[in-house]
Amino acid sequence: AAIHSMFANSKEYRDSLPVLRNGSDQIYDLNVDIHDEPGAIAKLATLLANHSISIKNVSIVNNREFQDGVFHMEFWDEYAQQKAIKLLTKYQYHIC
Repeated sequence: AAIHSMFANSKEYRDSLPVLRNGSDQIYDLNVDIHDEPGAIAKLATLLANHSISIKNVSIVNNREFQDGVFHMEFWDEYAQQKAIKLLTKYQYHIC
């Protein structure tokens, strides 16, 4: 139990740190809860594309601590990131 707690606390601390690239450049990213159903990723990507938001990089957080899934996206700049956050919040997506 103590080791599990230590790892959980370490993860929480790491997740609170800003993500940096090349030692100084910030990565503009966000995580979105998505349902485990056919077309969920396509629907999300289409919504962003229809609003001229370009995704730089994507990944799926494959972790059992999340019930469904977490879609991790990186954007080219802060403007795109903030635009995506506003849009996804408007359409009832949970940003985590």
